[in-house]
Amino acid sequence: ISRDFPYPTKSEINSKIFLYQLGISGNYNALPRKPIMDTSNAFSNATIVKGFLDKEGLSDSTVSIKKNVVVDLEGDGSQEQLICAYDWNTSAWRTSEGKDGKGTYSIVVLSKTINGIPVNINIASQFAKDKPQKEYIFNAPMLLDVDADAIMEVVVEGKGKDSSIVEFYKIIDDKAKKIYSAEMKND
Repeated sequence: ISRDFPYPTKSEINSKIFLYQLGISGNYNALPRKPIMDTSNAFSNATIVKGFLDKEGLSDSTVSIKKNVVVDLEGDGSQEQLICAYDWNTSAWRTSEGKDGKGTYSIVVLSKTINGIPVNINIASQFAKDKPQKEYIFNAPMLLDVDADAIMEVVVEGKGKDSSIVEFYKIIDDKAKKIYSAEMKND
């Protein structure tokens, strides 16, 4: 996976590209169903992200969807949507378009149907207004079956100025349970 992030200064150029490989070994198929990139639901996906932003008091933030995939996570014939969105204009995210970072966010959301009711699950998120200890841009979510149960987990990568993270989430009903997290220092 390789992504370019919007770092503005030359001193930060070394951390612009985020590269890593993820390997899973076992006698099972770690990708039992193929995720498909999807742009057909742009308006409904923007509405989902906007709902999370409104709840956080970020109604004036720009909805900027970076990745959207459709997949049947559980193998039950029902398609889920995995949405990655962020509005990150600097690595320091305290100064976003003159709003002092107030509108800056990064979020990964899973939209699925449970008992006929649409549910939107916040997988991973950060909001500048919360001033988190470590600031990450969550990007390029992947889907893999990491525990050989034929149900795919969500793998999220996060890129920060000084470190990067990889987190695995198991979806249980309407909750995302973090089952693994690793942090790597950016050298």
